[in-house]
Amino acid sequence: MRTVIASLAGVVCTGAAIAQPDCTAYIPPVALVAGGPLYIQDSAGWSIAIDGERVAVGDPYYASSALSPQGWVYIYRRTSGGTWAREASLSGDTQAGLNLRMRNSLLVGRAPYMAGGQGLFVYENQPPAHGTANWVRLGALTPRYTANRGQNYQSGMDFDGTTLAVTNTVSWVHGFVSRVELYTRDAGAPLRFVPAGSVLNPAGPVGDTFGSRVAVDGDILVVGSPSASGGNPPRPRVEVFQNIDGVWTLAQSWEDPAGYRDGVTFGIDLAVKGDTLAYSVGHDPNTPDIAGQPPAEVRVYRRVAMAGQPDQWTLEQTLMLADGTTTDGFGGALAMKPDWLLVGAPNQSYTGLMSGALHLYSRSGTAWTHRATLARSDAAGARIGWSVAMTPDLIAAGALGFQGRGAGFVFDECAQLPPGDATPACLPGILGLYTFVNAWMSGSMFADFNRNGVLEVVDIFAYLEAWLAGCP
Repeated sequence: MRTVIASLAGVVCTGAAIAQPDCTAYIPPVALVAGGPLYIQDSAGWSIAIDGERVAVGDPYYASSALSPQGWVYIYRRTSGGTWAREASLSGDTQAGLNLRMRNSLLVGRAPYMAGGQGLFVYENQPPAHGTANWVRLGALTPRYTANRGQNYQSGMDFDGTTLAVTNTVSWVHGFVSRVELYTRDAGAPLRFVPAGSVLNPAGPVGDTFGSRVAVDGDILVVGSPSASGGNPPRPRVEVFQNIDGVWTLAQSWEDPAGYRDGVTFGIDLAVKGDTLAYSVGHDPNTPDIAGQPPAEVRVYRRVAMAGQPDQWTLEQTLMLADGTTTDGFGGALAMKPDWLLVGAPNQSYTGLMSGALHLYSRSGTAWTHRATLARSDAAGARIGWSVAMTPDLIAAGALGFQGRGAGFVFDECAQLPPGDATPACLPGILGLYTFVNAWMSGSMFADFNRNGVLEVVDIFAYLEAWLAGCP
């Protein structure tokens, strides 16, 4: 079936034309632009979280002056009319919002320079009887292992609604020791969490990045060590732990089967849901393409039950972009719901230079199929996909470079896709013409109007003919 692209309320949706209920086109009703009226720097969209009808946008580097660096978290709620309105602005901690998770009326966020080096705050929505939101700060989680100086929470943090996993790094004279601390939700506890064990790096305690990324779902904990994990040269790895009778046990570990490759990192981001696990393998996006190296990819695994021992995970499929590069950031952020996987590519030049894009995949049987590419037509430099989150009917993404300040976007599921014979990549109006020319000049395959896999002059003439006709 032919791939189609249509412009819907400013968003470019791509995917095979399919019937309901498997709609894979999404519309962002509004850009959730954070930040105050005065600023010298901004980073809205660095992190994003979604829970029901609410979206939280992290802005950890907001500053209205050089003397007032202060992180913010903005919470938006979808109104009965379908629009999104800001419900709360939460601050008070330097670099608040570097990582966010929101589940079941709880908001957990990372602020590494919080007083005392604690670095993890907890808010709860406690609405009064009339239903108005009232976000109450419950306090800050304190690392349990603080015998050594310099402790604080790293970027690794995840919360599935019941279990909270967070990485705590303690500095030593000759390096660092990291462990992932686990908590279980308890409504009766002051901070709504009680300790539930911890996991140390099986490869050794010193000099690595164990836990820079974590993902948790039920009895499964996935830990990424993307920069180093012991050995010389360093060997990045991803490890899976399973909770068996209350003990977190190492079940499986992956390293690059090709051996050490300069600039290649494992576990750039992680996602796990039910019987499915995914992690990304890529390169430093701030360096040029690495000659001879494959583009970034996402590896998807399926859980296999094992009697009397930890379950095993088998590789189901490796996902990559047909025109991907080592620096498009594909896999820089991952989110998952049952049989669906969302992949952020914040550096991809899709609708303009460094516009970023989201790639949506679904599984049927054991096969994963690319179902849609989500982007905006006015998003050059936006870096959509820096952070991602999803629910059954909503997708949220951080766009770190949008309008120079960053924003969050919400993609709401469309009623239907355009017809199968819709004209590909034709966006009406001056903005559409600018977008196409900008994409063609930057080498983006968005401008491959005749869909032959090659950018050529004939694409320009074919597009102009359709554009002058109003993009029928």
